[in-house]
Amino acid sequence: MTSRVHRNAAIAIGAAFMTALTLGGCADGQIKQDATFTGSSPASLLMFGVDLQSQYKAPDFIFRRYDERTGRVDSETYRATPRLHQITGGQTLAQYLSGRDPPLIGHLYFTITLPPGDWFLWRVRGIHGEGGGWMQSAATTLSDGTILIRSTPGAALYLGEFVLKGKYGENITLTPAPANLAAAQAELDTFSGVKVKLGEEEERRVGTFNCLQSRLGRRECEPTKIVVP
Repeated sequence: MTSRVHRNAAIAIGAAFMTALTLGGCADGQIKQDATFTGSSPASLLMFGVDLQSQYKAPDFIFRRYDERTGRVDSETYRATPRLHQITGGQTLAQYLSGRDPPLIGHLYFTITLPPGDWFLWRVRGIHGEGGGWMQSAATTLSDGTILIRSTPGAALYLGEFVLKGKYGENITLTPAPANLAAAQAELDTFSGVKVKLGEEEERRVGTFNCLQSRLGRRECEPTKIVVP
């Protein structure tokens, strides 16, 4: 696992982050409440819950695809980010970016679609304003142990529950929590166009991955190969 904490000017990083939040319904976001999903859909639906016990109130989960036969990681990336109203706590966008903390969020559900194939959770990131024109970000790359996901067309998969912790200036940690399939299904039932029921994998698969330092000097780990124990 590799972690990093950065302090940056709010204008550039805030604008980039909020742009990502507004992309709901596509590759960089959650599906919309009225999205249609059935057993004949070409992708799978993935849902998981997060208990957000963190000062970083904008968790960002990034998934990467790999070849199960060779373990090689390709460039396909999908992201699960909170919807804007989930993180602002009723504040305006300007107030949120200025660093005025919204109420604690608590538990969130994330619902995305993944194209067919084998995927893994690559990185978890959090961003939040400090005030005074600065924002702080922290990211943890799960190279020492991550979840492996097999996406099949028309399937709805419940990935489980997690706890996300992290204080300003410290690393982010993500740990498993007891599953609650019934509560997750109740949440999915609020999506009017989803016509399938959630299922759980018989056994949670885990793996590790190798990291390659970017030639451009980027600090995050670039995964090259998944290793399954």
